[in-house]
Amino acid sequence: MKTGYELVDLLWLRLDSSADLKASISGAIYKHKRPDGSVKQDIVINSLTGNNEQLQKSVLNINFHCPNLKFSTGTQPSAYVPDNVKLKEISDKIIALVDDYWSTDFHSIVDKQQHFEEAELKETFSNIRIIILSINV
Repeated sequence: MKTGYELVDLLWLRLDSSADLKASISGAIYKHKRPDGSVKQDIVINSLTGNNEQLQKSVLNINFHCPNLKFSTGTQPSAYVPDNVKLKEISDKIIALVDDYWSTDFHSIVDKQQHFEEAELKETFSNIRIIILSINV
């Protein structure tokens, strides 16, 4: 059985090998947890579930954290809005790297993508849910 740690390592290697992706973000690509207090554009890979069947099916998340943009209009107080251009750009790059990707160790498929705003942190993150299929022998 491939553990969640092994699968996170495999996806991390896939993303980290993309010079284009790494050059497109201000932060870094992390396994399991983002550093506390980071205000950069970071990518975090973590594992949710996995079974122990012969065809092992696991679910992982790739989260792209992106600071919101400060927005002001006239006399109104400043507000923060998602940086939709950057969220889409990086989400598209991640999806291109992992959707229907075959390696000798696994096959990855994008299950869904959605975004979540974290107003208290003044950021939004794009959550990309990945299904990993691997042979368990």
